[in-house]
Amino acid sequence: MITLASASLDSLDCSKQNDCMNISQTCASCSYVNISSVSSNKDSNLISNVEMISFGNGEWRYEFCNTSDLGRYDIKGMADINGVDTSFAVYFDITASGECAQSTSQGISSAIYLVLMLVLMFTFGILGFRLFKTENLWVAGVFSMFLSVLLLVYNTWLGYEYHRILTGLPNSSIPETIFYIFLLILVLGLLTSLALLFLNWKKAFKYIKNEIKRKQEDSKEVEDWDFDEWGGNGPYGK
Repeated sequence: MITLASASLDSLDCSKQNDCMNISQTCASCSYVNISSVSSNKDSNLISNVEMISFGNGEWRYEFCNTSDLGRYDIKGMADINGVDTSFAVYFDITASGECAQSTSQGISSAIYLVLMLVLMFTFGILGFRLFKTENLWVAGVFSMFLSVLLLVYNTWLGYEYHRILTGLPNSSIPETIFYIFLLILVLGLLTSLALLFLNWKKAFKYIKNEIKRKQEDSKEVEDWDFDEWGGNGPYGK
């Protein structure tokens, strides 16, 4: 509710593009409240000289449905406050999602969160490549790279949501398309990997068994070498 006695330019709630917007005013002492004009950044005279409807208890409303343009809509009007003709001016915003822009603190928090997600994505990716080259921790490397890919998909979606909710630009399908392409690649990759693992489970089991056996034999050879060469019985121990 916006008081007509306010001298500053007040803001009504936000609304979604192409949805109707309820323009509301409160004035208990008014016998009429009229809207002189509604203008957007593309049209300076969307409507003119219309009466607002009284809903009782000092509330006056008008349903405005010409909201095809994104951005700010300015409303100018006239009412008889305590019998004196008084002008007023308010505005509302039309966004693609119907949500208002964030405050400065909210915007900073969102930016920090996005940067954190990007840092985690690169951290898991770099860590995954390093661990994958090791002999004992390559499984953790694969898992880290998988997390990095998941964060890549999530960050793409996050960018799409930030574009859709927080900007006043016309809606674009490019971020959404990129997100679904990444998601499709990820799902197809997982399904293909599971299918190949299922079809070749015997080979995979045999490979894992041989790797465990080879590591045990390597450990035994190292122990024998240490005992023979460095324990005093080999040439290095003399």
